[in-house]
Amino acid sequence: MIGGKLIAVLRREPAYVIGDGIHNIKELIEIENKNPLRDDKLFHQLKLDDEAQKELKHWNRTENTIPKKNEIITLGQKTSRAVGGGITDMTDIVHPDNKVLLEKVAGVLNDPLIGVDFIMDNVSVSWRDQPRCGVIECNSAPFIDLHHFPLVGKPHNVASALWDIIYPESKVK
Repeated sequence: MIGGKLIAVLRREPAYVIGDGIHNIKELIEIENKNPLRDDKLFHQLKLDDEAQKELKHWNRTENTIPKKNEIITLGQKTSRAVGGGITDMTDIVHPDNKVLLEKVAGVLNDPLIGVDFIMDNVSVSWRDQPRCGVIECNSAPFIDLHHFPLVGKPHNVASALWDIIYPESKVK
């Protein structure tokens, strides 16, 4: 939220791989780790560590399981980039009700820069139709770099929107 307006939305995800019906989980991890964005600067490599093994066991899977095509296999519960978590841009599918709600939060807080951590199942569905959703916290110094470099989806120049608030005379007309 910059200047009271919704600029970009991200979904944070735990480390995961997506099945192709051919490769086992260990091989899918090796394939995903070849993604150039997983260079340990922005996004870390996926690991078959104790947490991943625990998660797989919880779902009755092993590293040798071959997931079905498009089946999502999580490798933990934490969404941190440090443990292989990902970030997907969701800006273009935000439901209008959700945009209105988030901009109302920004208006109440009256701060030019706010990162709103909001939990919901599906950002493309109105919050009114999702009984278990809501604001977790608001951050006055959010990680705007996340919007510039999502693992999945298109980047958004959030820094530019912030720049326009700080230096409005430099805004391109």
